[in-house]
Amino acid sequence: NALAGRKLAQTGNEPAVTKGQQRIRLNQSWTLIDTPGMLWPKLADQDAALRLAMTGSIRQTAIDIEEIGWLAAEYLQSALPEVLRQRYELEESPGDTEALLSAIARQTGGINRRGDTDYGKVAQTLLNDYRSGKLGNHTLELPPAGTD
Repeated sequence: NALAGRKLAQTGNEPAVTKGQQRIRLNQSWTLIDTPGMLWPKLADQDAALRLAMTGSIRQTAIDIEEIGWLAAEYLQSALPEVLRQRYELEESPGDTEALLSAIARQTGGINRRGDTDYGKVAQTLLNDYRSGKLGNHTLELPPAGTD
């Protein structure tokens, strides 16, 4: 759409928006072919599955949001503790994942009427913040050592 200067292809912030091949004529010399991406039906590498789920590349209906939020919190706490501390105005980095999610919930309105942490809500908040770039732009994996 950006290349064409007008809306020609359907877009969305979720996987499987592009259902089939679509040709988009940009001008007399250029034709863009938009094709659906491909993802294996079952991912054997659970770390890769987590990274894909964190980025939103796996449909939310196919995953448990609390589980992905919990795993994302574990990863972000180990990889980017200062980013979490600044974003959610935490005085210190909580010692474990449950404490981290509870602290984020207190800062973002993720506490239910009984005063308990709503893990589904705080997981969604954390994932939305990561996906939208509110936690900054960070890679979830690095190339293997020794590659150029």
